[in-house]
Amino acid sequence: GQKLVYLVALVCMLVLLVLAGLRFTALYAFLQWSSFILQNDYGVGAGGFGLMFAIITLGMTAGLQLSPLAIRRGVAPRAVLWAAYAVMAASAVALALATGIGWVVASCAVLLLGCGLGLPTLQTLALAEHPEEAGTVAGLIGAVGFGSALLASPALAVLPAVGLSYQSSLSVVVAVTTIAGAVLVFPLGPARAALAEPEPSRS
Repeated sequence: GQKLVYLVALVCMLVLLVLAGLRFTALYAFLQWSSFILQNDYGVGAGGFGLMFAIITLGMTAGLQLSPLAIRRGVAPRAVLWAAYAVMAASAVALALATGIGWVVASCAVLLLGCGLGLPTLQTLALAEHPEEAGTVAGLIGAVGFGSALLASPALAVLPAVGLSYQSSLSVVVAVTTIAGAVLVFPLGPARAALAEPEPSRS
């Protein structure tokens, strides 16, 4: 009935908000630790850090462009999300193995590529579920971003405090948020399919 449809839609929306929060957490981890990784661990100066940061953010720019392009070409948003998580998983492994500044910069660029692929796709899925409440949905996703920063900042300080390097800490955070996100993405397809099913005829 209508109550079941509403419940499924609500659960889907909550899952999407959690996915957005996880994605923002990985992004904030990068923003919080990138200067420590590049400047403290690899001795990059202020000018070099600015240049490398600009190179890294090209990954985010590319992801933000590729996500809507793929969806316009007919790729299912859920498939784009899976691709985003695959890219982020690759970045977590690369960060764990990287030993030179070039590999670290490339790994961080791949991480931002995954973030760029995922964030607009999550918004697309959320707005598709609630087109009549687009403003509210966009506001909720924005609030989740700020809330993630509020909660993640003190939590992220724990990993370096227990002895992990900033690079290893970033790899761990990306791996954990990627695995958690991938687990949550899995039931989205069946749930949204159930939501789209027409109600049985009462005649």
